[in-house]
Amino acid sequence: MSALLSRLKRERRDKKDLLSIQEKRLSKLQNIYSDFDYKFYNDITDVNNRINKCIETLQEGIMNHEKTYSNMDAILCDKELAAHSDNNMSSSRLNISKEMQNVNNTIIDLNNSIRNLNRRISEEEAAKRRRMASQVLGTFGLK
Repeated sequence: MSALLSRLKRERRDKKDLLSIQEKRLSKLQNIYSDFDYKFYNDITDVNNRINKCIETLQEGIMNHEKTYSNMDAILCDKELAAHSDNNMSSSRLNISKEMQNVNNTIIDLNNSIRNLNRRISEEEAAKRRRMASQVLGTFGLK
């Protein structure tokens, strides 16, 4: 096998390895992104349910007292926002989305490189076959 052909095949193998890594990375990012609301929704619901129980307990314990109502209002302000309404969560989601786009672009570039390497390998193998056929023909004086 010629040095060029060996180098091209090694380069293709390396690109395929990188492609596999990037595809796994994209899959993990997609899972994080798709689970984002669901997982945080459960946590937010739990926190807000506890806040509601605190308010209910406070209402049952101390009725018709002005400070009780101001305390309940203060507690209500501590309720968690939905994931899509929280600025930090929205920023995180946006960053994950951007990273998914970057990884996807890398995957596209790697696929294009692999396709080009496959074409070059095919061309090199065809040229090698032509050289071998020419040598065989030359050996028999049929050139």
